[in-house]
Amino acid sequence: MRSDCDPILPLYARSRKERARVPEPVEVDGKFYDVMGVSSGHELILRDQRAVHEDIRIEQFAGRPVMFDGVCCRVVSLHTTPDLQESTLQLINPRDPSSKVTVLNADIARLRFPGANGDHTLGRIKHGIVRMAPVVSRTKIKVPLKPNDRFEARLHNCELEGPYSIHVCDRGQLVASSIIHGAKQQRIVVQPDEIAPRYVTIMSLDFGANFDVDIFLYREDQLRGKANIIKAKLGGELILDPLLGSLPCHVAPVLTNGAEHLAVFEQFIRDRAQPVAEAHTYGVDCSRRRLTILNLSMCNQGDAHGVLNALIDFRRQNPGADMSIVISKLGPTEFLDSLEYFTFLKSLENHSIRINMFATSDGQKRQVIHGKAIVIDNQVLFSTGAVMDTRPINKADFSIGLPAAAATMFRHYTDRAIHGEANDELRARLASELASLGVIINDPVANLPWITRAQDALIRGARRKIILHISELVDPIMTQMLIDRAASGVDVTLQVREVDPKSALLLADARRCCSNLQVEDTSWWEPRPHFNVIIADGSFAYLGSSYIWPTQCHMVHQGRSFENGVLLSGDAIASLIQQLGDLRAHAHATDTIPSFAETLRTWKLQYSLKNPCSFPKYLICLEAWPTLTHQTHLERAH
Repeated sequence: MRSDCDPILPLYARSRKERARVPEPVEVDGKFYDVMGVSSGHELILRDQRAVHEDIRIEQFAGRPVMFDGVCCRVVSLHTTPDLQESTLQLINPRDPSSKVTVLNADIARLRFPGANGDHTLGRIKHGIVRMAPVVSRTKIKVPLKPNDRFEARLHNCELEGPYSIHVCDRGQLVASSIIHGAKQQRIVVQPDEIAPRYVTIMSLDFGANFDVDIFLYREDQLRGKANIIKAKLGGELILDPLLGSLPCHVAPVLTNGAEHLAVFEQFIRDRAQPVAEAHTYGVDCSRRRLTILNLSMCNQGDAHGVLNALIDFRRQNPGADMSIVISKLGPTEFLDSLEYFTFLKSLENHSIRINMFATSDGQKRQVIHGKAIVIDNQVLFSTGAVMDTRPINKADFSIGLPAAAATMFRHYTDRAIHGEANDELRARLASELASLGVIINDPVANLPWITRAQDALIRGARRKIILHISELVDPIMTQMLIDRAASGVDVTLQVREVDPKSALLLADARRCCSNLQVEDTSWWEPRPHFNVIIADGSFAYLGSSYIWPTQCHMVHQGRSFENGVLLSGDAIASLIQQLGDLRAHAHATDTIPSFAETLRTWKLQYSLKNPCSFPKYLICLEAWPTLTHQTHLERAH
C-alpha cells in the first residue's frame, strides 16, 4: 500500500467523508432496501434497510418513547444488575403521569422502541451501551435486473474508493462508474460476484452473537490495523512499519506491585505541584497549568486515597490550574452505593476537579477510556494501573515517563483531542506524529488503531521469537495467527491470564504439533500481571494498556476503547525482559506451577465449554456504567 493511500494517515481523512457515503438504497413497492449483492442469475439481493441493530447509551433511555403492549409510554429509568444479565425499566404513561409501571426482565420482550429506523427491542448491555435488535425481518429478497436499471453499491476489494453507480446494459453486462467528486472517471465491466454487500457480519464476543458492520468501516479497520512490513534486504534490518518509531533506547519502564504503583502516581503529582512561575496559574510556556488523569477507573478507597490527596495538594498550590479526570467509571459497582462515594464526588467538586466521561462530540457513541496516563503541563507518565484500592487484588503494573518530545506531543494530543474538539484529520495527524516518536494510541473517535497496527507489526514481523505477556487473549483470529507463526518456525511464548473458549481449544490442538509454542497460565501469579507486552526478536517491544481483545483492538465494535502504549528498543528491551523474568520467578517460588493440561481443564470449567464450535457468553471485566447523570436525564425528561 502506498503511504499516501494509507487510511490511518491524515491525507486520507481529507476525502474520507465523501468516500464513506452510504450507497443509495433501492426502492421496491414503496419500501427501501440495502443492496446485499447480485446473484449469478443477475438478480439484486436486497434486505430491508431497517434490519440493522442500533447501539444506544444507557443513560439516553430516560424520556425515550416506548410501546408496552400497544400503549405509548416513556422510559423513566433503566437499571441493570452488576452482572449485566437482567434489566428493569420504569415507565410512565404521559396521559397519567402519576402512575408508574415497572417492567421486569421477563416482560422485556413486550416492549417496542419506535424510531426513525423502525422499531427495535431491548437487547443486552455492555460498556453502558444497549444493543437494540430490529423488529423488521432480516430475510433477503431477490429482484431481477432489467436493461437500463441503475443502482449504487461498493465493489469487492475497492470498498474504500466509495460507492459506484452500476448500470445494467442491454446485454445484461454490469458497468460500474465512480461517483466520487474528483476521482478519475472510468467505466468498468464487473461480474455479479464483484458487487459488495452493504454490510458484513462479524462476531461479538461481548454480546455472544453476530452483528452487522458497514463494509466500508470493516475494510477500513482491517487496513488501518495492518502494518506495512518491509522485508529486509540481504544483510539488512527488517522494518516493521516505516510509520512506527520507538522511544529512546535508554527510556525503560518500571514494574511495581500493588500499593507501590499508586505511590508512583502520587509522587508524580506531588513532584510537579510546585508552581514553576510566580503566578500560580501559569506553566513553563506561560499557558494555564493543566493536570489531566486518564484512566479506566478512579476512586479514593484504601491505598488510592493518597492519589486524591495529591490532587488536592496540587489544587492548593495551583488555584487557577485546569484539573480533570477523564475516566470510564468512579470505582467498583459496590462503591457507587456507599456514602464514601458521595463524599468522594463532593471532594472533587470542592476542589474544582472536573469529571469527564469520554464520548464522541455528538454524544451518541460511548468511548471507553482504558488507557492510563497522567499529564501535567508537558510532562507525562504512562501506566497500566487503575487508581483503585489494591485490596483484595494485588496487581503488577508498569509505568514509564515519556521523554520531552513525546510528552509535549502527547500533551498537544490531549489538549486538542480529549479536551478540545479536534476533527478526524487533526486527530490523524497528531496520532501519526506520536507513533513516529514511539507513542501509540487507539483513538476511538477517529477510529485510529495504532496499537493494533504495532501489535500486528511485531507478531507478523518477528523472524525468530515472539514473547507475549498479556492480560487477555480474546480473539480466535489472532490466536490462529500466533499458531501460524509457530508453524512457520518462529518460537512463540504466550503468557496469558485469560483466554476465550475457542482460543483455548485452538492452543490445545496446536500444542500437539508445535513444540515451539509455549503457553503459560498467569492467572495464579501473585501479584497478578496487569499489563500487555509483545516482544519481537528481543529487539522491539510493545508495552501498553490494550489487550488482544476485539473491542479494544478493532474500531467496528461497540464501546470502543481509548488505549495507550509505547514502543521500546535497545537497552529498554533488556530491562523489560529482566523485570518480566523477576516477576515470573517470584510467582514460581511461592506456588505450584500448573501444567498446560490443568490450565485447559480450568478454562473448560470456567466457561462450561461443551460445544467447541460455538462461542459461550463471555463475561468481560468491566462493570456496569455508573449512573452519574441519571438524575439529570430524569429532570430533562420531565
